[in-house]
Amino acid sequence: MLELIQTHRMDILFVYEPRINDEKAISVVKSLGFPCFEIVDAVGFSSGLWLLWDNSKVQVEIMGTSDQTISACVSWKGGSSWLFTTVYASPCIRKRASL
Repeated sequence: MLELIQTHRMDILFVYEPRINDEKAISVVKSLGFPCFEIVDAVGFSSGLWLLWDNSKVQVEIMGTSDQTISACVSWKGGSSWLFTTVYASPCIRKRASL
């Protein structure tokens, strides 16, 4: 993944269903080279969301999170801000219905 990030010069990245939590998740996120991040922990081996960004290139203000979404206000320097919502709907019908 690190090669893709460097090749495409990503300023912001969304990862869904990483299936790792806590300290290990933070360690992996930091190894990817993004200084800022928002993590919604996985529950067992399902779900989990990561939003990663480089704050020297893009401004991200987290507006809210749920077990299936991360919403943020995003802007690049000198540009207009816009609402960005990442979604990974649960395969469980009951959980997905709340989305």
